Amino acid sequence: MSRQRTCWAVAISRFPDPPRVVAALKSEKLALRWIRDHEKPGEELMVGERTRAEAVAEIRRQVYERDGRTCVRCGRPVTWEQMHLHERKARGRGGEISVENSETSCAACHIGPQGAHGNRRPQFSRNKAASD
Repeated sequence: MSRQRTCWAVAISRFPDPPRVVAALKSEKLALRWIRDHEKPGEELMVGERTRAEAVAEIRRQVYERDGRTCVRCGRPVTWEQMHLHERKARGRGGEISVENSETSCAACHIGPQGAHGNRRPQFSRNKAASD
């Protein structure tokens, strides 16, 4: 049986709406730091363990809906299967996987010659649990 990797997800609860995941982080310590830096009056923030895939899938869904199912760079409609999730501030430069730091892109605007990554191909991480 394969073990799934877990991460800490930060969710905002707005009564009566269900919680929305806003960030997927590597540890509880990073989650608590994220809460400290992003806390707003009137919001209840919760931290809990989820699989990384669950947290990122929920963030992806929320970003896709927020951006109106269109590429934020060119305005073209994007299907769920075509959607690329672009991080405005790369994780290597201090960004996080979060709704606020992500935007919907089409393939051309994300990895094309004039795209956000230019000629550099983004490195998509592989789900370790899926390869076990």
